Amino acid sequence: MRLLHPVGYAGGVLSERAAARLMDSALCCYRPHFTISPNLRCVPQMKHGQLTSVMEDYLKSVYHLLKETGGAYTNDLAHLLGVSAPTVTQMIKKLAEAKLVKHSPYKGFVLTPSGEKIALEVIRHHRLIERYLHEALGVPWDKVHEEADKWEHVISEDVEKRMDEMLNYPTHDPHGSPIPSEELVIEVEKLVPLSELGAGDRGVVREVPDEDPALLNYLAELELVPDTAFEVEKLEPFGGPIVLRIGSSSVTLGMEVASLVRTKVAGRAKGAKEKKVTRRTSATKGSGEAGEA
Repeated sequence: MRLLHPVGYAGGVLSERAAARLMDSALCCYRPHFTISPNLRCVPQMKHGQLTSVMEDYLKSVYHLLKETGGAYTNDLAHLLGVSAPTVTQMIKKLAEAKLVKHSPYKGFVLTPSGEKIALEVIRHHRLIERYLHEALGVPWDKVHEEADKWEHVISEDVEKRMDEMLNYPTHDPHGSPIPSEELVIEVEKLVPLSELGAGDRGVVREVPDEDPALLNYLAELELVPDTAFEVEKLEPFGGPIVLRIGSSSVTLGMEVASLVRTKVAGRAKGAKEKKVTRRTSATKGSGEAGEA
């Protein structure tokens, strides 16, 4: 049997035997509670020789908040991670002692170079694993996020490289989020929420949220998946829904959901200006140790 990649994604086809070999390799290196070793590239040496998966989750969350909102504060982290504010305060103190985060007067908490390096490595693991689970093993795109959360902290560098090679070095996960390169460089397009487009605008779906399975199923039913081209037919008045043309079909979408779908504008209606900005974020693997300020 051969497991094919999903509609809208270019790439190779993996045999079941090849996928099974990679799965066995990944499971063999699973260590829920591990001590840091040189072959785990995602974690630099710390004071006590350990960096827990919880610490990595905090670093990843700080990274996401900084990129999405420009600030990472105690209450925001508590809400995102589902913990209390005092719990966040305690963990941030530990991460600050490890020189992985520091306080910024206008941004709350920011990552040090070492902290950003770890965050990007975990994000690379997560998105690469999502792509592998979906493309190689046929796991539905609404289920890969939760599974990748379990794997992202424990795969070895060797397994990561094998996944990357087997998938022909993918650049995006199944939901359209960019995968940091092996050098931890992440190329992020300036995308426009679908809700901000006007009648006559044309574009391509680039990225959708990956945390809500029900939302992903709904978007799949509407064919609003990455790489789908569309044209805005009209916007209903008084905050009403947006009507899209996808192929020969007409799709109506509420503004709340439309605000979550990120698009690349291909053409603007007369009088509108197209945005063309690219942000480049990187953390060089060879730089930044845990002792940096």
